[in-house]
Amino acid sequence: MGRRLTVMSLGLGNFSDGYDLLIISGVLGQIAKTLSLNALQVGTLVSSAFIGSVVGALVIGLLSDYLGRKTLFLLSGLLFIVGSVISVLPSYFLLLLGRVIVGLAIGGEIPTSATLIAELMGFSRARVMSLNFTSWAIGGISALLISIPLSSVAIGQYCCQEPSHLYSS
Repeated sequence: MGRRLTVMSLGLGNFSDGYDLLIISGVLGQIAKTLSLNALQVGTLVSSAFIGSVVGALVIGLLSDYLGRKTLFLLSGLLFIVGSVISVLPSYFLLLLGRVIVGLAIGGEIPTSATLIAELMGFSRARVMSLNFTSWAIGGISALLISIPLSSVAIGQYCCQEPSHLYSS
């Protein structure tokens, strides 16, 4: 990959990470209602990507030392796509599985992208690193902006109710 393409790929990876980790908060009420989730299922669903990211950082981060950072960065991207596709299937188990796989990808992408920047960018690495991790925040803000209209569609159903009414017993 050329330098510019590398930087853009790394930034897109971080954007996707920030977006995916935060979009769940904007659509959680609708997911819980649609799939009739209880509080334990909701908590497990929200934490699944974070748990997956811890495992992904350890496993993919370690493997990248042996198999190459670019290879494992690309593998993380592939895992992200696979997990995202699985997540759209209408099943709690598949949504949970997809979120764990996406978490693995996020956990693998963060250390490999930071290390690739440190290794490949030379004197400009501080600027590139700042831009790269700023893209995480932009992804998170994008998730917020996208979730506002999604949650306002169902706001009448949830307005002025206790949070416990969002989940089935």
